[in-house]
Amino acid sequence: LGSGLLCSSHYDKLYSVCRVPGEEMDQLVNYGISKHVVAIHNGCFYKVMLCDENNRMYGIEELTKIYAEIFSRKAKVEGSAGKVAALTATRREEWARNREKFFLQNPTNAATLREIESAAFILTLDDAEYFNEPGDPDTMSHFLKNMLTGNGKNRWADKSLNYVVGRNSRVSFTSAAFVIWGFAKHLFLPRVYMPCSWHSTELGGTASSSID
Repeated sequence: LGSGLLCSSHYDKLYSVCRVPGEEMDQLVNYGISKHVVAIHNGCFYKVMLCDENNRMYGIEELTKIYAEIFSRKAKVEGSAGKVAALTATRREEWARNREKFFLQNPTNAATLREIESAAFILTLDDAEYFNEPGDPDTMSHFLKNMLTGNGKNRWADKSLNYVVGRNSRVSFTSAAFVIWGFAKHLFLPRVYMPCSWHSTELGGTASSSID
């Protein structure tokens, strides 16, 4: 800082990293380069590939089409199955026991958990709209609270990075302090966000097949 140098090694822990719960101590697992993200919408989890079979990264128009399709889906998971993410916000030793019992001991659930934990990041698509009215501070409080906790069942607390997008395109993200400190996160944000005018609004491509 100032006239000195700032190490950037912590950026390596921002993407594709998950905090695995333990009864005595958690473990930070880095999955390296991941080619997919996991989107959450109405309790449903979607694996979204970022590259095609030739490792070509999908463009903005293709990814926009994918996420627009997810947003338009009416599928909704009810009951306990739609509240799985809430387990990650419980006490760590309790989550470690439940993770072993309900996920690791079931091959199907274990495979699903692996896809979630190895994703580059989590992207939650909220049906709610978020605003910031200058004369109404409650709108900002509502926005910040929902970005952090959601409805209690649509934020995967173990992931190093959770993006949240409202239906009116208001966006934010959460990232735990165990991964990277706040100043560094704000340095990379201008490189992630871009004005819509920077790219075409025409949706094309056939990337919708990359949704699982």
